[in-house]
Amino acid sequence: MKIDGMLPMYGFSGELTDAQHTATAKESEMLEHFKSLPDNLDGQIAQLASKMTVGATSASEKATAIRNFLLQNFQFSVEQRNGLAGDPLMSFLFKDRRGHCEYFASAFAVLLRSVGVPARVVGGYQGGIWDQNGQVVVFTGKNAHAWIEWYLAGVGWVVDDATPMLSAPRETL
Repeated sequence: MKIDGMLPMYGFSGELTDAQHTATAKESEMLEHFKSLPDNLDGQIAQLASKMTVGATSASEKATAIRNFLLQNFQFSVEQRNGLAGDPLMSFLFKDRRGHCEYFASAFAVLLRSVGVPARVVGGYQGGIWDQNGQVVVFTGKNAHAWIEWYLAGVGWVVDDATPMLSAPRETL
């Protein structure tokens, strides 16, 4: 699926339209938690999010702009250089521009929240190894992954991922 000719949202199989939906009062109350940010969040992050989403009016346009920015300007790395910084997220966004999926997911969620889009980080497994004999997919620690979900009124939570996908051949047992 493509939205406005942009990259697909990984794992989302529905169709998003440009129609603006309004959240119900109950939804709005529930979503406040998913729009909150730490009081000590550096203002440069909100400025970056605003700059990335200039002209974007809908949640899907904002998500697309931020996802594409991360995919095009950052690199995947399992090295923990950002983790040693005083503010790992600031280091990831403004200095190193490299990190693993947790950095991409955290940055994506915080940037979305900074422009008013409810977002949450999700963790689980991705990939796996196909076991031909047992006819099952086997997951190990190396398949652990983090991504996000952002909320679109009238649709619900949209699964999305800004982590650059590594092109590796599928493994089998």
